[in-house]
Formats: sequence, structure tokens, C-alpha cells
Amino acid sequence: DDNLKSFLLSIGTSTGIENLRLVGPAGCGKTSIGQWLAQETNKRLLIMDCSVIREPRDWFGFRTVHNGSIRWQDTEFVRAVTTGNCVIVLDELNRAPASVLNGLMPLLDHRRASWIEERGAAVRVGPNTTFVATTNMGAKYLGASPVDLALRDRFSRVIEVTYLPTPKEAALLSRRTGLKLDSCTALATIASNTRGKTSGHEPISTRELLAAASDIANYGEQSLRYTILSKIEDHSKRAAMATLLAGKFPGLVSDTATTTASEPF
Repeated sequence: DDNLKSFLLSIGTSTGIENLRLVGPAGCGKTSIGQWLAQETNKRLLIMDCSVIREPRDWFGFRTVHNGSIRWQDTEFVRAVTTGNCVIVLDELNRAPASVLNGLMPLLDHRRASWIEERGAAVRVGPNTTFVATTNMGAKYLGASPVDLALRDRFSRVIEVTYLPTPKEAALLSRRTGLKLDSCTALATIASNTRGKTSGHEPISTRELLAAASDIANYGEQSLRYTILSKIEDHSKRAAMATLLAGKFPGLVSDTATTTASEPF
């Protein structure tokens, strides 16, 4: 989408307060958009895994002992924030406890600074810093929490990210894995059919397709039993998917008893 591309680049090159939140299903490329933005704007990239942050001070630093004395050690997050000219991806933002995210509030609004008592100084956001938050929303993401209204308010730009159209997704799979385009098109088509609300299947993500395409390229079509079929717990749906896959990939093992029977395989 050229309009979206231009919009993202305008954010990445702006000198104002630029916070962006990406919302969408798992494995559709939200984190990759942050990586792309850093590359296109020639900025440093830092990806923060928010799910591992458990205490508010984890963002900023910790006390350590040096030459017999206690001193404060800044985190890589602080170094990136204060240096500036950086795209900071707050990956899986709503997988951190809500209370832990409060420490980010002053960095994300007009203050662009947060006082840290142990540091004896404020952490100030450097110039040309873009914060990109990624979130999965919905009841099926059990490890995620709703995003606090005050935090949502600081991300006034929200882009809904979805899966690529089938031809573009197929081209991506082929480019990244080396698998022939016709096989990638077959994979992307099957995945597209699972993403409709009435399909009855859990959607197959682009991340999962990349694994499937890579394994087909390296091992063969039989690997689809482990990359696509094995994730389906409902046995009737697994059998239906096996039939669908066999129609596109005749090299898939014809004896699918171990993947469709009522017993686990």
C-alpha cells in the first residue's frame, strides 16, 4: 500500500512526538514493519520484548557493584532512547503487566522524559526517536491484556495490520525460503482460505507459512504434516486440512492415518 508506506515514512522522518501502535493477528508482520521503518529511515533499531519486563525499573537499569561501590547501570533501552535517531519497537506491549507500563508514560507524551531517582537524573528522549508498539488484541490471546486508556491515548496513530494479499505473500515466501513460486502460491492460497471467519479453521499465519515453505524447500512436501497439520487439534478439521493439502501437494504422505485418527500422533 503506497499510501501507508508514505505515511510510515513521514512518521519515521518527523521531528515531533511520533508514537505508532500496530494492531493485528499473530505472525502477520507487525514487528517487521518496525524493522523496515528503521532501515528505510537509516535509524538504529532496538526491539524491546515487553513480555520479559516484570518490574518498572527493568526498563531503565539496575544497581551493580563496581570497584567496591554500588552504582547505577543504564539499560540498552535507556541508551537507545537518550541517544536518539532510533526506532524503538515495543514488541507485544500488552504482554507486560499494566503496572510495569506506567513508567513509559512520561517518555511517550509531551514531557519526553522520566525522572529515575536511583539514576540521579532524568531519562530524556533523544531527537528523531520513534516508538512503535505492537499488540495482539482479542480473547484468544490469553497472555495479553487490554491496553490501558491512558497508554492508548499516547499512541494516537493506530494501524491495523493484516496478512498480505495471496500473490504478495507467495512472493515473500519464495524470496525468503527459495521455494518455487507455484508451491508458495499454493501455500498462500490455503492459508488465505483459513483466515475467513466462516472457514472453521484457526488462521495460518505468515510466520507459520515461512516455516512450512522452508521445510518443503529443505525436506519435501511430507514436512507439511509437521508444520501445518500438527497444529490442528480437532481431528475432523485435521482430516479436512490433510485433504486440502494433498490436493495442492501430491507429495504429501497419502497415508494420513497418524494425523487424522482420534489418537494423538
